[in-house]
Amino acid sequence: MHRLMPVLLAAVLLGLIALPVRADDRGACAKTGDHELDSAIAACSRLIKSGKLTGSERAVIFFNRAARYGTDYYRGNIYGGKGDLDRAIADYSEAIRLDPSYAQAFFHRGNQYAAKGQIEQFYIDKGQTARKPRMIAYFERAIVDYGEAMRFDPKSAELYRYRGLAYAMKGDLDRAIVDYDEAIRIDPMSVGVFDDRGRVHVKRGDIERAIADFEEALRIDPGDVDASGDLAQARALAEKASPR
Repeated sequence: MHRLMPVLLAAVLLGLIALPVRADDRGACAKTGDHELDSAIAACSRLIKSGKLTGSERAVIFFNRAARYGTDYYRGNIYGGKGDLDRAIADYSEAIRLDPSYAQAFFHRGNQYAAKGQIEQFYIDKGQTARKPRMIAYFERAIVDYGEAMRFDPKSAELYRYRGLAYAMKGDLDRAIVDYDEAIRIDPMSVGVFDDRGRVHVKRGDIERAIADFEEALRIDPGDVDASGDLAQARALAEKASPR
């Protein structure tokens, strides 16, 4: 028996023998707290290896594990999760394979590609300009995934907003404006979208439209810090450009 123990342990580690599913694994797999990432991943992995799940139910478990492996991406900021973007992308891809209409899996996989693009942009800003093609390629992958998600959720202002940001990051400002316009048409009370569109107007040199967007964002939410700061900067640019 003692001779079998190393063999059994190796088999477990290689995934040839599944560890028994625990009663609380479904709940643990769905937990989102950063302090519970490892236990959530372990619970998801046990469920996946159990062989007891099929179809869309299995897709959800891969989705949950991907969310723990990956990171959150919002307005160019990366935060939370383990930050293992490649493993997250692999799990989201498996969720999509199991459920090809899984809009949220497309969306979140797009966010992982966008996060990878944002990391490349960080190094570009430090002078490593040779990384620009890779940055553009990651944002293009994100754009494709956001577009796929839109096929199943065409009225999501969030999807248009995120795709607009991806277009803006890769330098396609006109298409970014088109997506932000659509996001605002769907949700005209979205402070963040007005602020995002205003930032693109600044990049295009259209300061008057930028100011109008920042002012609209503040009309909706007078306490929005981002819009307030952006408005102050835009007004300073306008004052600097005006003839004296």
